[in-house]
Amino acid sequence: MTRHAPRLVLLAVVAAAACRTDRGGSLRAQWAAADTVVGTGTIAAPASLRWCATRGRLTLLGFSGDTGVGILVRMVSLAPGLFTVGDTVTRRSPGAVVALRVTRGGNLFVLSSDSGLVALTSVQGNRASGRFMSWFARPGAGPVLLSGSFQDVVAV
Repeated sequence: MTRHAPRLVLLAVVAAAACRTDRGGSLRAQWAAADTVVGTGTIAAPASLRWCATRGRLTLLGFSGDTGVGILVRMVSLAPGLFTVGDTVTRRSPGAVVALRVTRGGNLFVLSSDSGLVALTSVQGNRASGRFMSWFARPGAGPVLLSGSFQDVVAV
């Protein structure tokens, strides 16, 4: 577990509490780790998207069982764009942070991004689609690469 992961979780909770939410659309992702502890895997899950215009924050969450992906994008308006992923401490607006939650062999791993890209490719009304790719550094272990997409997710 990275030391910044709790901050991302806190940001997602705060964003969710400050704005309404709705469910719709889907998220698909796959990850690969340099070691066998986290290993490789996939997730296909329903997704929720929260848009909070007053704070300029878009929060995307997709969970299936014990596995989940969270993306927080700081932006001025809900519009297509390309956002650089950074860590939870240094990332400012515009930009994004990504989190991955995985359980393996009775262990819980909550990883927080250190680099990558989020592409918000389509915004039609209150529906959004896009792609993402993020790296997660793990001190004492190899990196993890996460990539995926979200389709037709309703933003409120």
